[in-house]
Amino acid sequence: MLLEDFNIDLMQANTEQKALTKYLITDKGYTQLINQYTTDYRTQIDHVYTNVAQCVQSAGTLESYYSDNKPIYISMKAV
Repeated sequence: MLLEDFNIDLMQANTEQKALTKYLITDKGYTQLINQYTTDYRTQIDHVYTNVAQCVQSAGTLESYYSDNKPIYISMKAV
């Protein structure tokens, strides 16, 4: 599992976004779990990728009073 502030906006189709998507999703088979804005500026620069999607119960964003970046979370199923 990868959790990262990549500073690559997944909402913008550009060379960096396409390369990251190709490498992590197409080539490596990861699933991107956050599919919404992660900042107050309507960008998606914080990403969560997993190769065990069947173990994920939920993932998303929360609100933050102190930052323009929204905290991201992931909840895993108990095994």
